[in-house]
Amino acid sequence: MKKRMLLLIATIIVAFLSSINVASAETVSQHYAEVYTDYSVMVTPNGGQDCYTIDDATNDMIIPNKPLHLDEHTPWFTDRALVNLTDGKVYYEVSTNVFVPEQSVTRFYVMSK
Repeated sequence: MKKRMLLLIATIIVAFLSSINVASAETVSQHYAEVYTDYSVMVTPNGGQDCYTIDDATNDMIIPNKPLHLDEHTPWFTDRALVNLTDGKVYYEVSTNVFVPEQSVTRFYVMSK
């Protein structure tokens, strides 16, 4: 019951703060809810951005020893985000298990005709 309530809260947070249409959401760990949108979101780093990954041992977002670095204003497309169930922070997946924090990117919504 607690996980479902946290998942509902995470879904509401993402839908409200990010203004995205949520196609599906589920809990992927005790720390994060996974949210898929029904369309692609393009994120561009506001400055150079080191990317995060999830630490298998702690389930926390970490910057690895040799991080992938995204250049400023480069487009990255995604339809998946993780919401931290503790602090509400949103991380967009730009590659497999590679995430950028919402506060360091600009979002554009890509609508197909």
